Formats: sequence, structure tokens, C-alpha cells
Amino acid sequence: MKNTLYYILIFYSILSCISKQDKTWEELNKSNDHTKFIPYLLNNTNSSNFEKALDKYYFYKNEYIKNNMPPPIDCFSSCVTIEINRNGEIFFRDENVQIDTLKGRLMEFINNEKKLPDLPSKDIITDNQNIERKISRAIFEITYHESQIEKLKSILQVINNSLNEYSRYLSNSWFNKEFENLNSKNQKLIDSITKSKVRIRKAKDFELKVPPPPEINLDSF
Repeated sequence: MKNTLYYILIFYSILSCISKQDKTWEELNKSNDHTKFIPYLLNNTNSSNFEKALDKYYFYKNEYIKNNMPPPIDCFSSCVTIEINRNGEIFFRDENVQIDTLKGRLMEFINNEKKLPDLPSKDIITDNQNIERKISRAIFEITYHESQIEKLKSILQVINNSLNEYSRYLSNSWFNKEFENLNSKNQKLIDSITKSKVRIRKAKDFELKVPPPPEINLDSF
């Protein structure tokens, strides 16, 4: 009996999750703002609508670029490129890395606790109560080979976990509360800041990093 009840609860939990995803997708599907699709892609990597959302992100992003002056390139130390090549290998700041080490590197990059000059500085923003707050200028730019959608999803999951951790950090720093205990207005404020820090781009083979060939041991000749 207990096992039956347990499985029933799991079943309804899954249905509730799917229903919530579908509702979010229906609302998002009405938007033509490419930036609105990034939070969905971060939060719903397992959704059946993931690739549709990705296609719409590209479409509306291209439309925006066609109709607007492109923004100035002023990233410098605030932008980090994460690349996924045809073989599924990951490059973080031009270094070939394993996915299980990525979260630590992302948090080090976004926090920059030692205030290193080659890592992001801070911006000052005004919150809902007109109080000035500090926020990292970090931007994550993901470039991936079109055959590596599953690896892209894995990277987005890691980035999403990192941004959720950063949201919790901001919640405690700004409001002295856990993120879950904030009112919805402040939660949306923090989410709108952290979840806007991602850019996604599909690339051709020649634009992506290729691991260096193994070193030749000249002593063996």
C-alpha cells in the first residue's frame, strides 16, 4: 500500500511538472523577444519544447540584429566563452576542461572574490527599493557544434545551477534572506539579472577549437 501511494505521488508530481512546463511554453510562445527564451532554455533542458525554443531564440535574435544597431563589444574581461566542438569536447577560456570541473570555474569567474583584473568587475544597479546594489558583469557565451545538442543541454544545466547559486548569494547579500524566502517581486528581480547572463551561438566546424595534437617524443626517433 505504501509503495502504491509513493508511486501515485511521483506520477502526479511528474504530471504537475509537465503541466507547469507546458504553461510556461504557451506564454513564452507569444513573445518575440529573444532574451525571454534564455531563462526557459536554462530551466527546461528536459522539455520536449527545448529545440523549438532554441530555434525561436535564434530567429528572434537574428531579427533583432537586422532591425537594430548591434551593441558595442565591450565585454573584455567580463565575457567568457564556453565552446563545444564536433567531438563534444569543452573549452573554457580556451582550455580543454571536463564538465564536472566547470561549475567551480564558473563560480570563480562570476564572483571574482580576489578582484583579479582578468575576471569580471562589478556593476551598480538600483533595486526595487531604490537601493544601489553590486552585481557581477559576467556574461557566459556558449558556442556549440550543431551535432552537440545533448552536450549543450548538459552545459546549460551546469550554468543554471551556478546562476541559481549566485542568485542565493545575492539574496543573502542584498536582503539578508534565503532566496526561497524572498517575495516574488525580489525573486523576479534577481532572476531577471542572473538568467540574462547567457548567450548561445551555433558555429561551423572551422570556428571551433580543436584539441592540440599530442606532443611528439623526439627521443623515440
